[in-house]
Amino acid sequence: MACQLFPTINQSQRSGPARRTSSAPVVECIRNLAHHTFCLSNQKIPNTNPQQTTRITARCLPNTVGNYVSANFNFIYRNMSQIDKSKYNNLNDVLFSHTFFPDTGPSLELVFCAIAHQSPDYVCPICLFKPTASRMTRCGHIFCADCLNQLFDKTEKHLCPVCYEPVIKSEIIRVCLKFNVLSTHYKFRKIRRYSKLNICSCSPNINMKKLSKASENDSVFTHFSIADDEFVNNIINNEIYEIDLLIKEMKEFNDIEKITNLNEVRKSLILEKQHEDETEFLLDENFKDDIVTFYQIDDGRLIFLDDLNMKMIIDNFGNNPDDWPELVDGEFIIKKSTTVEQYDRSNQNWLFNHLPIGAEIQYVLIDINHILSKQVIDKYFKRVQIKRKTAQQKNRPPPQSKKPVITKADFQTFVPIDPEPQTHFTSEDFPSLPSSHPKFKQLAAPTKPKEDYPTLGSIQPKNTTVKKGWGGIAPPPQQNKTVYKEDYPILGDTPKPPQRPKKPAAAWGKLNLK
Repeated sequence: MACQLFPTINQSQRSGPARRTSSAPVVECIRNLAHHTFCLSNQKIPNTNPQQTTRITARCLPNTVGNYVSANFNFIYRNMSQIDKSKYNNLNDVLFSHTFFPDTGPSLELVFCAIAHQSPDYVCPICLFKPTASRMTRCGHIFCADCLNQLFDKTEKHLCPVCYEPVIKSEIIRVCLKFNVLSTHYKFRKIRRYSKLNICSCSPNINMKKLSKASENDSVFTHFSIADDEFVNNIINNEIYEIDLLIKEMKEFNDIEKITNLNEVRKSLILEKQHEDETEFLLDENFKDDIVTFYQIDDGRLIFLDDLNMKMIIDNFGNNPDDWPELVDGEFIIKKSTTVEQYDRSNQNWLFNHLPIGAEIQYVLIDINHILSKQVIDKYFKRVQIKRKTAQQKNRPPPQSKKPVITKADFQTFVPIDPEPQTHFTSEDFPSLPSSHPKFKQLAAPTKPKEDYPTLGSIQPKNTTVKKGWGGIAPPPQQNKTVYKEDYPILGDTPKPPQRPKKPAAAWGKLNLK
């Protein structure tokens, strides 16, 4: 298959089946597509016209970035006015490879920007503010342009602060952020494409053999497109406007370092020049192929209409896709998430033919009863109700583990125990004394051991007799019994209060724990 590139050829110099659509030069990207032999190499075929270059292509260009980045972002390539003439053939090869091989990775040196969808609360991982002049690394994380400049200035090993992957300055990509607000109302648009191509279109009257420009509506549904004057000017002007607002805000905080980095980014944006370029990439006008029709969310995210909704539309409007409505909207019921794999293509699933491997997609089932007839509604009523119940069960909070609860009925009545007497203190025990002249309580004089404890050996105990209860006389106590000091405690020790025996509690009953 031949791929011809005509960067500066006038209509009078053009040969072959290339078709002129405007006064601007036209690039016919792919010719003789009916042969279906995808040939791609750097060999040049001799041609009688020295200004015309013919190239043969037969391979998918290698993916130099991660699968997640190449599969889940849309890439806008630079036009002819933004690149050198030496890179015209490289741009042609990349666009050709993207057209037929969905797994083709982006050529970062030719990419102008990437389209990313994020939630409204997304912030830069470095400054924790909404990204200003957002840029993306090859690992897929998005930062402010001035934050990345500061990262290169302050660090020796330039690593991503999120995943710690190496960050190379030449691989940083400009990002056009689109913030999507969460909503329960979905709106899908009818999309058309050729079954063997990866170019999608949402307009019935648009030529699907032409690669769309970035400012056109079709570009949001295609994985790649070409930058034009309108799109480039809007991107650059919006970035300058965001930087000016942030500089005014930083002046209030007197953040000189942040202001300096922002001014450097602003100067680089002003130096970017965009020349008017109307070059178009067209397919051969004799190319014919089957057209595939499906529904995708209108903002370009990889969210598609559920198979059950598609069956309802076919039963209601017929098998002809031209009779289907251009726009389908409704309230959300349930969604299913999946990732494109090689298995899906091997099963010849038409929906996955144009999506790269690793793309994260969703199927959404919505309520479209307002566009259906009563017969179709009754036919699919039970199936929709099953889907609703499944969605309600998924949205329910997980059941909490039941802990045993003890109630009053589970306890027996206990015998009350008298509380111990409380000790009451008076002001005499803790007198209020000034801190300058503290007074201490005088200790009592030590006891004399000789007076308190006389010698027991010189004392003779009296001979006493004790009468028994039955009239008998008890024997006298033994006089040779040894006397210990522990039998006569010191008088200064404070006696312990008598402890009352605790009354036993009632017998435990059987506790029925619930």
